[in-house]
Amino acid sequence: MPVGANIVGQVNLLNGDNTVILESGSTATDITSGSGKDNFILKNISENESGSLFTSLNGGSGDDTLQLENSSYTLTRADAINGMEHIALANNSVFTLDNVALGLGDDELDGAGTGYTIDGSSQLSIKNTADVTFKSHLAGTGVVAVDTANNHFNFDANNAADGFAGTLALTNSRFELDGLNTQALSNATLQAGNGSITHVGSGEQNIGGLDFKGGTVQFDGVTPGNPTALGTIHAGAMDLSGRGTVQVDSGTVSNDRPQADTHRPILEQDDAQALIKLATSDTAVQGGAGNLVLKDKDGNVISDSITADIAQNGAVVAKGTYDYRLTGGDSDDGLYVSYGLTQVDLLGKDADALILDANGKSGNAADLSARVTGSGDLAFDSQKGQTVTLSNMDNDYSGVTDVRSGNLAMLNDNVLGNTRELKLAGDTGFDMRGHSQTIGKLTAESGSLTDLNGGHLTLTNGGEASGVLTGDGELTVAGGTLNVSGANTGLEGDDHDCSGRDGGAG
Repeated sequence: MPVGANIVGQVNLLNGDNTVILESGSTATDITSGSGKDNFILKNISENESGSLFTSLNGGSGDDTLQLENSSYTLTRADAINGMEHIALANNSVFTLDNVALGLGDDELDGAGTGYTIDGSSQLSIKNTADVTFKSHLAGTGVVAVDTANNHFNFDANNAADGFAGTLALTNSRFELDGLNTQALSNATLQAGNGSITHVGSGEQNIGGLDFKGGTVQFDGVTPGNPTALGTIHAGAMDLSGRGTVQVDSGTVSNDRPQADTHRPILEQDDAQALIKLATSDTAVQGGAGNLVLKDKDGNVISDSITADIAQNGAVVAKGTYDYRLTGGDSDDGLYVSYGLTQVDLLGKDADALILDANGKSGNAADLSARVTGSGDLAFDSQKGQTVTLSNMDNDYSGVTDVRSGNLAMLNDNVLGNTRELKLAGDTGFDMRGHSQTIGKLTAESGSLTDLNGGHLTLTNGGEASGVLTGDGELTVAGGTLNVSGANTGLEGDDHDCSGRDGGAG
């Protein structure tokens, strides 16, 4: 049906193979097909049209598909859609089951040959205020987003072996990672989102991936002296860069407080002293777990901290706090309970700034996941081509960020804290890697490279950009004047609110 078309009354499509297209702005009452192979396509539908788009769609006795193309539709009535064997979500579509269970197939029993196909840009959203056991078959690489208002969500023997390769994104839901639920995620990523609680069953639970987005993952059998938990996760990939909580069933993870390893380079002290392994990753983990919190079974933070001076060239330039924490391990190969550097309090300035050096390392060995605070400066001095990363989104230091040699990259939003100035010497680089950051002033010398790389950089006090500005991202000059004298032809993104800028960047 073209945009704006309206069909009122009963429409029976009988036994041929039919295609019905409902576009944004069109409406229909009741459409029923027969024994043919029929396609019902919702195209460019916005969510607010869900209640008026149609009264009912009935696929009849044939092999029928409901396909969403760049559409968002919320199903709130069980009788609104019936007799569909397949639901295909494509091109940034969202199909929401709002307190409704939709069985696929003529008998609505989700039999073989029925199911959802979700492409990588689309999402099946399941919202419910009760426990949900999801029975429909799943295929594709998209997202199944679940919010059960703190009730349980489970898969079923019917779909446990489907091999779904997308993401189960849990919010406000309880999930048992064991048995059929683990089987259903054998190729999929488990995303522990805000308000979700995932309990890891006994033994090794093999899944496609693990990603923290504010939720809690509970492990049992975390006992002092034992190298692993009673129940562990084995994932193909693991993202530890987000917020979240790891809850263990004991009140302590060591009989005696470990000795802090202060002899390693600072960038490796936050990954050191792995005590208990909770999860294994087949590929290098993303992020250093600096924003994950370790708690006991009662919800109390597990802590036994010490503070030590960090000396450099005979001067104390910072204070380091060492405590129990989560890490990706020395080899970036999993999730560990460790005892290592959790916070750096910057004291020194200018020549006495704390210096971070990649020292030829990469991954978490060249990343600082500990929180950086204080009023001192932070300097970066690596060999040409080597990169130091910062990954703690709770950083709030206020001193100068001084890249003297090598490169600096962001692995999270706000990793430069409240820095008053970002200084880039010639032949250095700063890569935002898709993240957002507000700083005071940018001072980028000739020969330097500032790569927005999909990120958003906000300047509150302008600055001088004599080096190269590049990348697909957003640059906002919220205060002061940004004088741009270097090349910026590679700056491809939006350049908003830059009334204080001189030099024509953009």
